[in-house]
Amino acid sequence: MLEHGLDLVSFDQTSKRIDDLMIYRSRALHFLHEIGWLLQRSHVRATSEQRQYCPDRFPVARFRWLLSFAVDQEWCAVLRKLLNTMFQGDIDVLSPIEFALGENLLHTAVKKRSKPLVEFLLRYTTTNIAPVGGGDGAPVQFLFTPAMTELSNITPLHIAATISDAIGVLDALTDDPQQVTTLNCHVLTCCSLL
Repeated sequence: MLEHGLDLVSFDQTSKRIDDLMIYRSRALHFLHEIGWLLQRSHVRATSEQRQYCPDRFPVARFRWLLSFAVDQEWCAVLRKLLNTMFQGDIDVLSPIEFALGENLLHTAVKKRSKPLVEFLLRYTTTNIAPVGGGDGAPVQFLFTPAMTELSNITPLHIAATISDAIGVLDALTDDPQQVTTLNCHVLTCCSLL
């Protein structure tokens, strides 16, 4: 997919199409440069015994752009690598959990009607995060849930219910590994019977 955007051999398209291809090519090259810097910095931090060679973590604005591009392209493997890199402490964020949840990645995936991306996010886990509340409990298993809300208190399920042709996404949301939606529906049914 990325190779197609970089290969502009044929210019027998309309000027509008050429402009679109040039913009995409520019964004693709920018992505390659940025992810190269991120991976190099991450590698140096991981292998260097002295942090002086790479004292600064990767800037959050550049990382946010990488996340956005990966979600736009629906690249689950790249998104996994980016999230894992963030949880290893290579990104300049105070709380990786709050940052990841604040980016509304699952909401964006639902709006794009991307079933693979929704399934990936619902099943994404990391072992590099501290227990909730700083206690001795188990670390958070699944970061993204279908019941999570954004600032306007809208869940991914709300979004999927209002979008046409989103049956696959809705199926993915209701088949989440934590069964949050099943539990919520069961509680609502029991409460309505009382």
